Amino acid sequence: MTGELEVKPQLDADGRVVQILGVTRDVSERKRLESELQRLALTDDLTGAYNRRYANEILPMAIKKFHRYRTPASVLLIDIDHFKAINDRCGHLVGDAVLTEFARRIAEVVRESDTLVRWGGEEFLLLAERCSMTQAVVVAEKLQAAFAHPVHDAGEVTVSIGVAEINAGDDLDSWIHRADDAMYAAKAAGRDSIQVSE
Repeated sequence: MTGELEVKPQLDADGRVVQILGVTRDVSERKRLESELQRLALTDDLTGAYNRRYANEILPMAIKKFHRYRTPASVLLIDIDHFKAINDRCGHLVGDAVLTEFARRIAEVVRESDTLVRWGGEEFLLLAERCSMTQAVVVAEKLQAAFAHPVHDAGEVTVSIGVAEINAGDDLDSWIHRADDAMYAAKAAGRDSIQVSE
């Protein structure tokens, strides 16, 4: 039980404390609801991945760590190839199942310290702190391999991945923009590929 104690002194006519009354309340349910509200505010309801609001809190911290301690960090922008066609062909319920399975498979591959964000629609961002470009490419290859097996009724699903390691000239916008450019280069290269930002 999580409790809350309210204490109120009882005074006599001269203002001296003659007794103390206390009331305890079980606030376990309120604490559980507060925790659930915080989780809902920071995560995507469908996939369980973090949402963009949370990303906007943690990405600047990764940049500060890089500038202060030279701690490497990489972002991977991951886009499900031909997702609109999956929705059109199989329906939105299957599309939602693909997104949920997508997030689950990514979570199985990445480190516990990595942060998966549903960036928008069928696009996800993975923040990999203490991860150089070379290491991030290995992660991207593992992510691609995770989709070697069909996903639900959608069949084969492939991903295009753009990778960018933070560098000295980056702010948040330039870092994400470089990863985004690399992801679009992966799509332009025929999809189901990985491209890195220089």
